[in-house]
Amino acid sequence: MLKPLYFLVPLAAVILFGSANPDPYPDDYFQSPLGIDLHLAGSFAEMRSNHFHSGLDIKTNGTPGYRVYSAADGWISRIAVSPSGFGNALYVTHPNGYMTVYAHLDRFEEPIASFVEDLQYRQERFDVQYFPERDEFPVAAGDVIAYSGNSGSSSGPHLHFEVRDVRSGWPVNPLLFDFNVVDTTPPRIFRLKVYADESGGRVKLHDRQSGGVRVL
Repeated sequence: MLKPLYFLVPLAAVILFGSANPDPYPDDYFQSPLGIDLHLAGSFAEMRSNHFHSGLDIKTNGTPGYRVYSAADGWISRIAVSPSGFGNALYVTHPNGYMTVYAHLDRFEEPIASFVEDLQYRQERFDVQYFPERDEFPVAAGDVIAYSGNSGSSSGPHLHFEVRDVRSGWPVNPLLFDFNVVDTTPPRIFRLKVYADESGGRVKLHDRQSGGVRVL
């Protein structure tokens, strides 16, 4: 039976390949956000309770307080503090068209920490968001911008790290940028989810097993 469905083609590309852009990703642009070996507690696009995981969860040996480094030159374009979700988070926009996200932080480095505290007092609330101008908080690759933690909806100390396409907002698999993470387990696709948008389209749906993948 043919049923009307709408596709978000970029999502399929994000889940399967990490980005809608087929061009090679720079493998020498981003540096590690931590000064320790990268071991993952969570991988890109793995299934969560109500969403696909949009980044990497990097282990911090069960403790908070590791220095978090800006992965490349850029500027802090968003600062967020919340008792849930990402908790303390920083968003760094880079001139190559990508943004990196650092979440569940324990605390921010100065002068961001003092700025956020002042903002909280001025707004008389704990949870705040701020979108700095490009020249307010410039950063260079390797600058300490925060310290890893367990804030927000986190069940243990780690760093949640993302790479996003600035133009589309879509998350991109950070491992496409050649971060030094050892991974010898190939992915297995059990189901594929198709999202709807407003552009129109049709797809033939099957409710059967095909090569171990259920097509819905």
